[in-house]
Amino acid sequence: MKKIIEDLVNDHKLIVSLLDVIDKIDNSKNYEKDYFEKIIYVIKNFADKFHHGKEEEILYPYVVEHKGFSKENGPVAIMFIEHDEGRGYVKKASDELKNNFANYSVIIENLKSYSELLRGHIYKEDNILYPMIDSVITDVENVQLFLLYQIVIKNNKEIIDNSIKHLKEL
Repeated sequence: MKKIIEDLVNDHKLIVSLLDVIDKIDNSKNYEKDYFEKIIYVIKNFADKFHHGKEEEILYPYVVEHKGFSKENGPVAIMFIEHDEGRGYVKKASDELKNNFANYSVIIENLKSYSELLRGHIYKEDNILYPMIDSVITDVENVQLFLLYQIVIKNNKEIIDNSIKHLKEL
């Protein structure tokens, strides 16, 4: 497995640990606002800005432009659609958290929908799209793309550290 793919799969491990937390949320329990704020922080900053950013700004445009993948049809197109769908769930949960924390069933409903979507999404990436990309990326391209990833990682060090900290607190 090429480093660029291995890096994304490693991100998925942290994201799945967050999804595990979300899946354990119980409607009958009382939660502090801070609990949901930490979950939404990790989703918005680690899963979306950092991880999806590497895909949407580096990897997927590269394979569309240089490897013949389609942005309108096929696996890459589906990933973009699912990223947007996930953002919709997170926006609804985040808006509800800001506006009406007293009734957090909407927050839980949207977080659980997000978790269900992301589990399927991660499965498709890890088992379909990433192996396809891994098979067409040369070693030289892998190094070039991974250098770009390293810049993103360096620029997002605080997000990564805070996300790991929040996950440990949940």
